[in-house]
Amino acid sequence: RDQQDAVGLEGARLERAGDQRWLVVKGEPAAVWPLVRDFWVENGFGLAREEPNTGILETEWYEDKSKIPQDIVRRTVGRVVPNLWSTPRRDKYRTRLEKGAESGTTEIFVSNRQVEEVWADANQDRTIWQSRPADREMEAEMLQRLLVRFGIAQAQLASAKAATATAARPGAAS
Repeated sequence: RDQQDAVGLEGARLERAGDQRWLVVKGEPAAVWPLVRDFWVENGFGLAREEPNTGILETEWYEDKSKIPQDIVRRTVGRVVPNLWSTPRRDKYRTRLEKGAESGTTEIFVSNRQVEEVWADANQDRTIWQSRPADREMEAEMLQRLLVRFGIAQAQLASAKAATATAARPGAAS
């Protein structure tokens, strides 16, 4: 971690050393965990592994159906049979939460795994799933989205505190 760049919001920032990126957020891992878990669920990912004690969360394999070309036939038939077409690629993400180097922070790392469906033999009568290299751009994108999620959570917390303080002030309008 010798050369680091940091970009962030209040309470959360993106750190970078070489091609590795991670988030540093204010809060202990146990307090940060529910926000990270909700992030994946709200983005349509099923969860295959949840281990809050070890800080590991892994999604199920995910198919991005937005990458399927949408011609007139696919749009029409897709309304009736939505799972008729699929993409030959799947992604899954592993998120690791660690107690931060700075007191009272958590470091969040996201890694990607990809597989692609290929023909198993020259007869093309069956397919197999083959591993592909991790997509570093998608890892970076998910960290950016997670950073935004923490920014929104911080803003909601700040506005709730402000509303509570206003309501608690003597002579505050009801």
